Amino acid sequence: MSIPRLLLLAVLAAAAACAPAHAAGAGACAAEKFSGNRAFAACADLARLGASLHWSYDAAAASLSVAFLAAPPSAGGWVAWGLNPRAQSMDGTQALVAVPSSGGGGAYEVQTYSISGTSLGAPGPLSAYRTSGLAAEVGGDGRVRVFATLVLPNGTGAEVNHVWQVGPYSGGIQIHDTKGDNMNAKGTLNLLTGATAAASGGGSIIRKKNTHGILNAVSWGLLLPMGAIFARYLKTFRSADPAWFYLHVACQLLGYGVGVSGWATGIHLGNLSKGITYSLHRNIGITVFALGTLQVLHNSHASLFSPSWCMETPTPAPR
Repeated sequence: MSIPRLLLLAVLAAAAACAPAHAAGAGACAAEKFSGNRAFAACADLARLGASLHWSYDAAAASLSVAFLAAPPSAGGWVAWGLNPRAQSMDGTQALVAVPSSGGGGAYEVQTYSISGTSLGAPGPLSAYRTSGLAAEVGGDGRVRVFATLVLPNGTGAEVNHVWQVGPYSGGIQIHDTKGDNMNAKGTLNLLTGATAAASGGGSIIRKKNTHGILNAVSWGLLLPMGAIFARYLKTFRSADPAWFYLHVACQLLGYGVGVSGWATGIHLGNLSKGITYSLHRNIGITVFALGTLQVLHNSHASLFSPSWCMETPTPAPR
C-alpha cells in the first residue's frame, strides 16, 4: 500500500479515536435541605459536574464544616471533594471520598485520602487537616452528600483551592472520566465572601485542543491530499505544465509545515496531561507524522524547480 493511502487511513483512524466532551449543569444550592438539622452559612453552585458546596467557616477556631453534593456518573458510583494546600490539581489534594458502604443497601461512607501525584493510594487520615463528623447520604435528587468538619492549619487564608470529582465504583474506586468537566472540576473558594472561581486553565486547554485539531485537519485532510490530486490528474493536461508541479510542491510543503505545527501542539498537550495518556491517539499521530516525514524525504530527491523528473519523456514523432 502506498504512503499516501497509509496516511489517509491513519488520519481517518485518528478522527475516529477522538470523542466529544460533555458538560453538566448545576443546581440551586439555596434550596437544599439536610438531615440531622444540619445547616450551613453559605453555599455555591459549582461550575462543573452539577455539584454544589455548602459550608460554615469559623475563622477564630480555624474550623470549616462542609457539605458537598454531586451525582455519580452511574448508580453506585463515588463522589469526592477536597482541599489542596498547594495548587488547583489532583496532586496534593486532601480528599473526602464517598463510596458505597460495605454493608450495602444503597448506603454510603466517607474515606479520606492524601493524594500524591495521580495515585489515590490507600485510605487514611489526611496529612494536612484534622477531620471529624464524616458522613454521607443519598439525597432525594439522587446526588450523594458528603459531610465533614476540617480543622485548617495556621496560615491558611480565606481563599482556598478545592477540587471535586465523580467516578464509577466496581469493587473499588475506578478512574473517573478524563474529558470535559471532569478535567476542569477545580477552582478557588473564598470562605468569607463565598466567591468562587473556576480553574483558569480549562479554557486554554480547550483552545489548544481545537488548534491541534484544526491544524491537523487542514494539513493531513486538505493540503496534502490536494497536492496529491494536482500531481495525479493535472499533469495529464499539457496546458497545465509545469503549473501542476509547482502547485503540487506548494501544497505538499505547506501541508507538511502545518502538520508539523499540529504535531508539536499535540506533543505539548500530551505534556500537559500529567498521568493520563491517550495511547491510541498518540500512536496514530506518531505514525501519521512519521509517514508524512518519509514522504517529504522521498520527494526531496527531486528538484523543486524542474518537474522533468516526474514527466515521461515524449516519444519522437516518426519522420
